[in-house]
Amino acid sequence: MKKNIYNVLRGTFLISDDSFKNWRLIMFLSSLAIIMIASSHRADRKVYENESDANADKATTVTKNGVTYAPKHFANSTVVSE
Repeated sequence: MKKNIYNVLRGTFLISDDSFKNWRLIMFLSSLAIIMIASSHRADRKVYENESDANADKATTVTKNGVTYAPKHFANSTVVSE
């Protein structure tokens, strides 16, 4: 038990011969964490405290290369009141 803890602290599980499976798991978990964080930020962007702010964002337009459009990510704004 003590030897296993020492090996983990030294990081031998990352540099040993069979470390590929450990790196795959670490990369998979890191990817999931990034997706969860991005999803949370995207959901928070759509929550407003009053209806006028939500309506203002719904009416927002963007112009790129002479084309004006309303971004779809503002369309589903949610008003939260306490």
